[in-house]
Amino acid sequence: MHLNAFSPEDLLNRADELKITDIEQWYLSELLEQNSKECILFKEEAFSQLVKLGIKYEIDPAMFWEKFYNFLNESTTQPRVVAVSFVIEFENYMLD
Repeated sequence: MHLNAFSPEDLLNRADELKITDIEQWYLSELLEQNSKECILFKEEAFSQLVKLGIKYEIDPAMFWEKFYNFLNESTTQPRVVAVSFVIEFENYMLD
């Protein structure tokens, strides 16, 4: 297990401990519905940044994760653990 990296299930199960907000939990529940095919891990701060992006651009969570998975599949790096640097790449991709 990667240090400080969580699966979406871990994040949701530890929502109180990690101080995950209601809107982040909403994004997580949508992610879990779409995440059945592959298990991706998130650095806690990277997940938080991702949700902030979705909120900033007012993207419906289901559509947001669809865009995220499209980017993930197109990415040359395809990380197993999503870090903040990957989130920055994703934001640039969304702005193009």
